[in-house]
Amino acid sequence: MTVRENGVSRTFSARQAHHASHAHYRDIESKSVISVRHEKGKKRFSGHVMHEGTSYFVKPSGASEHQVTRNIAQPDGIESQIDKSKVMQVMSRKKRQSNQAATDLEVELLLLLDHTVWNAFKTIYSTDAAAMTELHYYYTHILNGIDTAFRNVGNPSMSVKCTGLTVAKTQADSQWMPPAGSSDATDASAILGYIKSYAVGKTADHVMAFTRTDIQSGGNTAVCGMAYVGGACQDTRVSINEDQGLQAGAQRLTSWPTTWDPITTMTNRLQSGLQVPNVAFCGVILP
Repeated sequence: MTVRENGVSRTFSARQAHHASHAHYRDIESKSVISVRHEKGKKRFSGHVMHEGTSYFVKPSGASEHQVTRNIAQPDGIESQIDKSKVMQVMSRKKRQSNQAATDLEVELLLLLDHTVWNAFKTIYSTDAAAMTELHYYYTHILNGIDTAFRNVGNPSMSVKCTGLTVAKTQADSQWMPPAGSSDATDASAILGYIKSYAVGKTADHVMAFTRTDIQSGGNTAVCGMAYVGGACQDTRVSINEDQGLQAGAQRLTSWPTTWDPITTMTNRLQSGLQVPNVAFCGVILP
């Protein structure tokens, strides 16, 4: 992890950024991904669980309970309480996300987080240390989900590996983004061009940028990301993703929303870059 602030870069190892009370689990076969934090002696779950062919979002609710919400891509409905046995099954039967089986192909990702992403975490957590720890927790969960989705592609087998994560704390440090207030600032196509220029010399197969800016394409603000189709491993190996996933509650990042799934969105951007058909996650076949 590289942090840029006022033109100065500092690098931290994943071990330094990781908090001992955080853990990530998954069941690759069912595409279930769960992240866990320990708070005051209690386990707090966030993520996705597949149960009898239906996918659900899991998030903390109240001081010790959890809520399970049916994926909006499937019939609506909110369960009254979590089936904790399904979550514990994911955690007990499968190894931690660091214990990964080898695959035929490994896609290397470089993640770029601009100042708007950093500001969102800093606003919720107040201190730099807390914001950085929670940022690492959040994006590790997303990467775990993307890798889980691609490991279900088939033959040849595929996996995703993060080779670097750069966090910009100021607008000036977000060197891959257009100047704020410019005509390009929210234009997804224009932003891709800036990222493409920044990615020159970078060794990753795909450079994936994240922003909290409301991006658009041709005036359509419903756009939440864009990538060059088939651009992986070329100078067009970039994507921009509008991250809407932070939910502030009691000054904490409590969950990911049920109306927008960051893993599905980011997987779709990478799928476009690789031109991989029928990548599925959380019960959704991505076109």
